[in-house]
Amino acid sequence: MATKLSTPAAVSPATPFQIAEAHYRKMQTAINACTSATPPAEFATIEAEFMASAATIDAVSASTLEEFARSFIIAVDDGESLPSEATLDRLFADACRLTNKDA
Repeated sequence: MATKLSTPAAVSPATPFQIAEAHYRKMQTAINACTSATPPAEFATIEAEFMASAATIDAVSASTLEEFARSFIIAVDDGESLPSEATLDRLFADACRLTNKDA
């Protein structure tokens, strides 16, 4: 009897911050590879996925310094304009809360 080996399925990141970071890295890879090397439809999909994940974390409070770092980097480098006032307020509140938690 033959044994069928199964390969483990890719595990999705666990938090919105990890998801956003994964999309951010994918977007940066596409940009760094020269956008002309990525087919326009594929680049548009990558960009849309990243922007959706960035919008998600703009409204989510970070619970760790790692999540804060991810959201901060994405907020200031999401390819659009400067972060919104609401996003900056959320980042500031997270930074205050997280640094006071460790004190």
